[in-house]
Amino acid sequence: MDIEIIEMTERKGKFLLKNASPAMANALRRTMLSDIPKMAIDKVEFHLGPIMVDGREYESITPLFDEIIAHRLGMIPVPTDSQLFVPQEQCSCGGEGCPSCMIMYSLNKIGPCTVLSGDLLPLGGPELKVKDENIPIVQLADGQAVLIYATAVMGTSKQHVKWQAANGVGYKYKTLADAEARGEESVISENIDETEFVFTFETDGSLTAEQVLKKALDILSKEADSLKEMIGAL
Repeated sequence: MDIEIIEMTERKGKFLLKNASPAMANALRRTMLSDIPKMAIDKVEFHLGPIMVDGREYESITPLFDEIIAHRLGMIPVPTDSQLFVPQEQCSCGGEGCPSCMIMYSLNKIGPCTVLSGDLLPLGGPELKVKDENIPIVQLADGQAVLIYATAVMGTSKQHVKWQAANGVGYKYKTLADAEARGEESVISENIDETEFVFTFETDGSLTAEQVLKKALDILSKEADSLKEMIGAL
């Protein structure tokens, strides 16, 4: 199996998968959709009771149920560095929570205003701040306020879609039009070559397109090695 990059930006990718079977192409697609680990907000704590700001008392309430706000926070793309973070079940802290397996965010806003994703402040370095800062979360009226502490952890979309790093992952057999678009001069048979596939995909911004592709290939490679070892042990 060989990869030829056609286009690669921060959030979009297009590549040619060569010397592969339809089964392998589908395995790569499913891996990109389901098995890429990333950070996402999984726990949200809401302050209850009045909030005092500059001598004025604000009511800790919003037009939405807390569960809806928590769900919206969970869907906000969180920057992911696989070199810095590990899944909680693999962490040396035993899953209790530490800087190696979680990111803490705070959100403190008073109305009237629209609370945005950019209002989430990481309790850490600025590199942990969410990239999409204009995602609306909730509208606050005058006298309303929110004080929230949110925790992001590592997971995959097999657990929940909020941990899905890639989306719009699709592929097709390479056609004459694809070859001409890339300036190839070779003549392609009318019969479809079932060993070459054109892939396109996007990311939510938590990982770059290049990181998603490299991680998917690494996962597939390790799974193949594991299968080979099990077969050899029979």
